Amino acid sequence: MERKKMLISGFFFTFIIGTLMHFTYHWTGCSAITGLFVPVNESMWEHLKMLAIPMLLFGLFEKRGYAKELKNFWPARLLSIVSGMVILVLFYDLWLVVAGDGGLTLDIIDFVVGVALAWVINGKLLASGRFASKTARTLAAVGIAALLAIFFVFTWQPPQVNFFRDPPTGTFGPVK
Repeated sequence: MERKKMLISGFFFTFIIGTLMHFTYHWTGCSAITGLFVPVNESMWEHLKMLAIPMLLFGLFEKRGYAKELKNFWPARLLSIVSGMVILVLFYDLWLVVAGDGGLTLDIIDFVVGVALAWVINGKLLASGRFASKTARTLAAVGIAALLAIFFVFTWQPPQVNFFRDPPTGTFGPVK
């Protein structure tokens, strides 16, 4: 039961902190250091930080408590974060194809769905016991480090494709 409570707590933590992260760049006076961890513009890429960073932070809290004994903890977390990011992108793109621009309502629904499904996936992976090998744990550590490095680099030097661009309606951040 404790694991279920932690997964639910993780969902709410991710949703609340992720939502606050949306505004943090401005609240800190557009701090470059803060921008490494929070969205600096309205691109889809930058919004993926709102799911990944809080899930990683909550993982640090969990690993100190009930998750100490779970050998597959970090592999499950990485896979659930990547799955959640893919879900966010696919749901958003599908919605745009079907309904056109959904605005703020779509953004909120997309975020709730992506975060919820990422936590469901995390719970299922933890319960399965899969990916508990030393190799899986090592790959997870490398994957998490790579994800953070990619976030950091692409925040200030993004590829010049739409996924990384601030849409015309977005007016803040270094990427144009």
